[in-house]
Amino acid sequence: GFNLTGRTNVTIKNVIVTGWQYGFYLYYSSNNTLTNNTAYNNYYGFRIYGSNNTLTNNTAYNNTYVGGFYISGPYNTLINNTANNNWNGFCLGSSSYNNLSENTALNNWYGFKLYNSSSNTLHSNWAINSTTQAYRWDNDSTSNDFTGSVAANYLCVEVVGCAGVPLQGVEVKVVVDGVTVYASPGFEGTNATTGRDGKTPWIIVPFQTCISGTTFVENTTMVTVRVGELNAINSPREVNMATSHTEVFIVFIISFALDFMVELALWFFLSVQLTGFGNMGYLVVGVIFLVQAVLVGFFVLRKVGGWVVAAG
Repeated sequence: GFNLTGRTNVTIKNVIVTGWQYGFYLYYSSNNTLTNNTAYNNYYGFRIYGSNNTLTNNTAYNNTYVGGFYISGPYNTLINNTANNNWNGFCLGSSSYNNLSENTALNNWYGFKLYNSSSNTLHSNWAINSTTQAYRWDNDSTSNDFTGSVAANYLCVEVVGCAGVPLQGVEVKVVVDGVTVYASPGFEGTNATTGRDGKTPWIIVPFQTCISGTTFVENTTMVTVRVGELNAINSPREVNMATSHTEVFIVFIISFALDFMVELALWFFLSVQLTGFGNMGYLVVGVIFLVQAVLVGFFVLRKVGGWVVAAG
């Protein structure tokens, strides 16, 4: 990897490092700039012992030991970096007065972890699908500010019929605290409807947002499923986003024609009973007529479509 021990004012751009103990190692190094670099399949991605270093648009993934970005020192700046599938996404150890803004931690054990680190600013970062915890700090880490940072997870919306058959082309909308994060064309959006498997793609949905300092509040997520012109019953539904998961909507569809034919069959039951066929006679005739009505109704349903009467 790159070893910048004791170096200052060095710029490294557009470099890929893989298969080393350290991808990028800055030891007692200051005023260096790392931009658009990638470290993967190392023990450490970016290991910074030093001060006043700037890391922008770098990526660390599949680094197996401490993690993607490990900082020990003051006054470093990390902006718009990505850590994916590491032990720790971003880790501050015995560090203070660092600025981490608009960074993304994906699929790490911990998204952002601080120990013995105080007075750091971590604004508008995203920790997505963290295995253990999105943001973690110990009792020796004080006066840190996470304002605007988000803990999020993945959501897949699955829509099936009453027999478990996937429903393709269903309109889906996901709203978090009044803000639409996913909308298919039927909801005036550009995202996909459900596919042949009845599912949407995975959607990144916020679970908690820091409103000030270290105070995180839980977001409210509402999912609406629409078949044709009608929303499914139990839709919109509030969805708990504490973990990544698939949310299943079960939809029952009956056509207007089927509803009409069932009513006609029941009317025939009553008519036969009143005209005196005898108990067994009107029962047999009524059952035959009811079966025929159901078959006709489903035939019409296949031709003209139906409407949603229930969903779970």
